[in-house]
Amino acid sequence: MTSTPVTKSEGIFYQLELFVWPQTAAWEEFKTQQIFQYLDAEMFDHNVKNDNDESVLQVAIQKDRLDVVENLIKRSNIRVLDDDVRALIVSGQPNKSKIVTLFKKYKKIPKALKGLL
Repeated sequence: MTSTPVTKSEGIFYQLELFVWPQTAAWEEFKTQQIFQYLDAEMFDHNVKNDNDESVLQVAIQKDRLDVVENLIKRSNIRVLDDDVRALIVSGQPNKSKIVTLFKKYKKIPKALKGLL
């Protein structure tokens, strides 16, 4: 049996939002399990973009999903864009500074931006 690579990041975040379910802890846990199933799938392209040209990492950052951001940035094949990191650094928002801390931990701060920290 051959697997086809997942080509849309909507499969992770957007598709799960289509369901109209009460926002309970159980539902949030289910969504998180589904997200990590996608991320851990052998054929999943972690740099895939959605129709808005956003990567999975960019969407995870927008949604303040620290768990997903950490899962992605610890991977060697993840593309980190200077503009994304720059926006996080200058945002000054506490939740975004936690993401910057993760980027530092996994040594994903681009060389050109290290002077901003």
